Parts: sequence; structure tokens; C-alpha cells
Amino acid sequence: MNETEQLFSNEVIHRFNNVYAIELEDPKYLKYYFNKIFNATGGLFIASDGTNLVRNNVPVEGVTVHRIPKECKTLYDCCDWLYNNFTPNADYALASIACDDTRICVNVNHAVNDGD
Repeated sequence: MNETEQLFSNEVIHRFNNVYAIELEDPKYLKYYFNKIFNATGGLFIASDGTNLVRNNVPVEGVTVHRIPKECKTLYDCCDWLYNNFTPNADYALASIACDDTRICVNVNHAVNDGD
């Protein structure tokens, strides 16, 4: 088993996530940007079977959009909160997403995020 296969065969994969957030000046733009980011986050629909990346068969309407709590004051707080509370098991999905009225935060596994 090579190193990549070992990562997918255990929970170590969860340590390789990219988490990012944006804040919009006006809530009226939230729906537009949320939809763009949601549709570009393939990890919401991909899982691992232990060796391979596979579709998780979650429909678009089945993806949970978490609500960023008011206690998260900064974008860093949002990222930290999403990573610590909603990093999914790799056999379910490779990403999670959250928003409030002006912020969007995405937690996505490195394996499906930046192309490397």
C-alpha cells in the first residue's frame, strides 16, 4: 500500500483540509455568491471508499448548510468553528459548508480542492 492509499484507509485524511471564508458587504449578494461557491465545491458530493474517490449520492438538496453562529466574530473564527465541528467523515463527504447573512465558509479536503 502506498502513502496515498494509507491516507485514504484511515482518519489521517481529515488533517489535510483547506478551510476558507468570505464576507460580503451586503446580504443581498449572499445567494449569488453562495450558489457559485456551493456549485464549485465538488467535495460536497464526493466521498472515499477507503481507496478511491466516489460519488456519495447525496442530492443537492440533501447537503446540510450549517449556520455560522453569532459567536464567530472573525472569518478565522468561522473557519475554526467549521473545521472543528463539521469536518465530515471521508466515507460520507469530503467537504462541508456554512453561512450566515453575510459570510460563507467552506471546509474541503485537500484531495478534491486545489488540484494537487
